[in-house]
Amino acid sequence: MAHLAGALGLPCWLLLPHYRVDWRWGGGSGDGNGGGQETSFWYPSLRLFRQAAPGDWPEVVARLAPALAAWAAGKAPHHEGEGGGTAVIGPAA
Repeated sequence: MAHLAGALGLPCWLLLPHYRVDWRWGGGSGDGNGGGQETSFWYPSLRLFRQAAPGDWPEVVARLAPALAAWAAGKAPHHEGEGGGTAVIGPAA
């Protein structure tokens, strides 16, 4: 789903593990988001939520929940500096 949404330029929020992530999701920028950037070079419409530590899904969901609530309330765009849209939350593929 994530690759299709990204290829079509549709907003999609993607939850990623800490390690062994597909190269399309990038990584290693050290921005406090699990060691990788929050967007994909290949799919700029995707927002990436990475684990900060292996197996720590509660931390990922804790970051995702307020972002999703703000977006649903119309108070936040899909990405900073971007207009609204329809978000799809999917697992890493």
